Amino acid sequence: MTGLSPNPPFEVDVVEHVWIRLHDGCRLSAKLWLPSGAAREPVPAILEYIPYRKGDATAARDHMNHAWFAGHGYAGVRVDMRGTGNSDGLQMDEYLEIEQSDAQEVITWLTEQPWCDGSVGMMGISWGGVASLQAATFGHPALKAIVPVCATDDRYYDDGCYFLGCLSGETVGWGAVMLGFNSRPPDPAIVGEGWREQWLERLTVPPLFLETFLRHQRRDGYWLRAPSTAGTSASAARCTRWAGGRTAGRTPCSACSRACRAARRARRCPDPGGIPTRTRACRVRR
Repeated sequence: MTGLSPNPPFEVDVVEHVWIRLHDGCRLSAKLWLPSGAAREPVPAILEYIPYRKGDATAARDHMNHAWFAGHGYAGVRVDMRGTGNSDGLQMDEYLEIEQSDAQEVITWLTEQPWCDGSVGMMGISWGGVASLQAATFGHPALKAIVPVCATDDRYYDDGCYFLGCLSGETVGWGAVMLGFNSRPPDPAIVGEGWREQWLERLTVPPLFLETFLRHQRRDGYWLRAPSTAGTSASAARCTRWAGGRTAGRTPCSACSRACRAARRARRCPDPGGIPTRTRACRVRR
């Protein structure tokens, strides 16, 4: 494969589609970018797990990111969540327990592939960042690192619903986003003969997320459901920290904000291995 810049040390093999079969029979659709020769010399895998239709909506940027990973010795893996894109099932809400447990099965599946050396990292922006934070709380032994960007561990206060506790335009806009994504049909060439039935089911069964958000205008148990880094068995949760607020697309998780408050004033990271710049990686010890 050509077109990667700068010149990568590895050639890249792209697998456009592979099924990941879960314990309940649901299949998740994945796309792979592999360094050539990974089947002979396995490599770590970098997983991006989001609901935004890898077959079209994010196809261009997926290739840019994951082909770069593969060109530098990592397997890039992009998975459509249950009920989205070409994956089976229905998506009934964001950040559900089944979404989180599916991620754990995906991580296990990755470790069983001949091209994976048993080590997995997760990365993602926004929903993908939250999914990474959630996955880390399970303590899967194969999950070695996460890179959550523009993510949060407080859904009510600084996610896309009630930013700073206010009913805002973002509440309404974000509440309709997944209706737009999931109202598009799956790819018949991948899903097969049942694509139309799957499409019609997605048009009629899942609720409009906005309706759920409007029924929970206070910070009640619905918002506290997940993700929380408080219960993680990992020794540390890593998250990127960029100066600026969420409106600039640079919010860290709340735990990182608390840990870094003093560090920001000192212009350095509390992690001894951190980088003393305005872009820093902070370690929040548990």
